[in-house]
Amino acid sequence: MTDYLNVTGYLFFMSNFNQINAKIHTKSSKSELALFDLAIQHAKTEILLTKNSIDASMVALWDILHFYELALQDPYMVHAIQDYIMNTHLTAEAAISHYFDSFVESLKTKDAYFKARSSDFIDLKHRLLNALKAPNRKVAKHTLSFDRPTILVFDSIFPYELSQIHYHQVVAVISKDGSYHSHSAIILSSMKIPYMITPNINPQLKTGDIVSLNLTTGALSISDSIPTLQKSLSNSDNQEIIKLKPSIQLHPAINLINEIPNPIPSFWKSIGLYRTEFLFMEKNYLPDEIEQYLHYCSICQKANGIRVLFRLLDVEADKPLPLLEKGLYGIDLLLKNRNLLKSQLTALLCVSKKYPIGITVPMIQNQEQIYFILETIDSLKKQNDFDTVHFDYRFGIMVERMEALKGIKKLTGFDYILVGTNDLAAEYSKIDRSNHALNLESYLNQNLLNDIQILVEDATNRQLITMLCGDAANHREAIDVYRTIGITDFAPAAKSIHFYTE
Repeated sequence: MTDYLNVTGYLFFMSNFNQINAKIHTKSSKSELALFDLAIQHAKTEILLTKNSIDASMVALWDILHFYELALQDPYMVHAIQDYIMNTHLTAEAAISHYFDSFVESLKTKDAYFKARSSDFIDLKHRLLNALKAPNRKVAKHTLSFDRPTILVFDSIFPYELSQIHYHQVVAVISKDGSYHSHSAIILSSMKIPYMITPNINPQLKTGDIVSLNLTTGALSISDSIPTLQKSLSNSDNQEIIKLKPSIQLHPAINLINEIPNPIPSFWKSIGLYRTEFLFMEKNYLPDEIEQYLHYCSICQKANGIRVLFRLLDVEADKPLPLLEKGLYGIDLLLKNRNLLKSQLTALLCVSKKYPIGITVPMIQNQEQIYFILETIDSLKKQNDFDTVHFDYRFGIMVERMEALKGIKKLTGFDYILVGTNDLAAEYSKIDRSNHALNLESYLNQNLLNDIQILVEDATNRQLITMLCGDAANHREAIDVYRTIGITDFAPAAKSIHFYTE
């Protein structure tokens, strides 16, 4: 429960870092150097994986973790620790501790800003020491979460620790020691979580006590009131009740994040088509996997728990991308630009560790292309040490070419199908897609309808969801016809949803 001056919640005392009692001297400086080099590499890997797993709302934390990556490459730091190991025969643990303890002590003689940076270097020291102690330890993924309003209490708070917490029910954070100029304070402020430094906490308080925190003084007091749960968005809040036509399931197609309503209507079964090319189209560079990851996470976060089916980059004549070769579309473009394909798949795999998604391949023609994408996904999992990670993604194909539609019974390896009516209607009617002659008659081409009906029957037998997208899903008359041939799942533009209501 929150008012302007007080926050009420259940106390939770956070445990401190596990300290390593380092042996000071070594008989083998060479082996300690090897251990130090290994620790650097493991710490870099852990930080990179953590960057890829944090919530998109924690941009400030992502920036700090990026600073940690750069700091671990600082030649002065590396050479100084190597020198301690070689010339004074310190162990790797002792050399790391000596270097960072000395550096942190020097910051205490500077102004408040530099003093606040000391927690970053203490945090970095712990990253290296933990990498020495347990180099094969897997990165935790928001393992600590709370089901009731909670006030966290730290002795000292470090940025990396903040990446291991899910903040939905965290109403405030207290540190017995720290600085309001610290990066931890900046991260919490960016998430609008009150942060107080309270050195003297009543020793009789314990985890589970209900307390009120004064946001002006930092004082804690026992409270009699029960904290109110932090409310999640409800699919039924503040929205009119809409009744769809019988047997219809809606999976709206989205281009931009601002097209996603808040809250998500209860009749949205998923976001059936998120067109990723719009991230690329307005830039004069190709976004890397980190930028893509953060963007896709922001989409999933706003989707509030429903599955988002991301279509891989699909640049067509009506959606040009100057940085890429002209005349190649869909899967052909992805196979030509394999580094781009890998960066997009890597970003989406990382997203699927946190959110339910779909990975949809555009303009599939044959089984070999499906196999290639699946093999690339498996290869990326191995390269990124994802073998033991749980992913929540489904793999789908877009049937937009006559070859794929007529050969659908021979295609395997996917969980769902999106039928792209624009390209199919143009191909079956033998007109250019950009031609204004593409109209209702094109979408109701009898040969096209016959082949789609065969696809629906085959998909039903294989228990695959088939969704209709493209302009046929945005045309009132076409919708009714496609329903008669067995289509029940539609992915229209959000503006066309009223065509599906009674």
